Amino acid sequence: MVLLCWLSGCITNLDLIDVIKNIPSEVFIFFIPLIFYILGYLNDILSSCFEFYLYELGCKRPSELLLNNKKKRYRLPKLEKIKNELGLPNENILSREESYRAFQKANEMKDIDKDNITEFYVSYIFARNFMVANFLLVIGSFIVAVFNTSNCHIWIILISYSLLSFLFVYRWKQKALYYSKKVFNSIIK
Repeated sequence: MVLLCWLSGCITNLDLIDVIKNIPSEVFIFFIPLIFYILGYLNDILSSCFEFYLYELGCKRPSELLLNNKKKRYRLPKLEKIKNELGLPNENILSREESYRAFQKANEMKDIDKDNITEFYVSYIFARNFMVANFLLVIGSFIVAVFNTSNCHIWIILISYSLLSFLFVYRWKQKALYYSKKVFNSIIK
């Protein structure tokens, strides 16, 4: 309510400061976690959209890499058995769409209690959200750095966030592969 009055011009900046000073600290303690929860929720939505468009623009899905045996470090030990369980041909290289549908089918068939799949899913989502949050920080730092070119500290922060981006992207890809591998391995009886 106070914010709407301030935006409409009913309250000046000095009046707004006085109003904020009179708000009890209990109200702030209640609203700060709520604000962070909402920001986290928005970050999760942005992360989902970002990941979807990243895969649509050509980034290979973990299911495609695993089912086509493209990653040496992350191989499915019983790939033929998994493909048979999913009704996939063993010899052919699967397309992006085929591997995506195979992962969806495996996701429906998985045994949730087996091999702690939920932990891997949460870890994968956490890594994805960190990656996108860092990406947003890089964009924000870049905007601030462009408008404040004389401040050396802002450029150092921008470079630091940019370097951290590589770490977060690597970790996200790694966690996505771990989760996909767990899902595929869980369908083997």
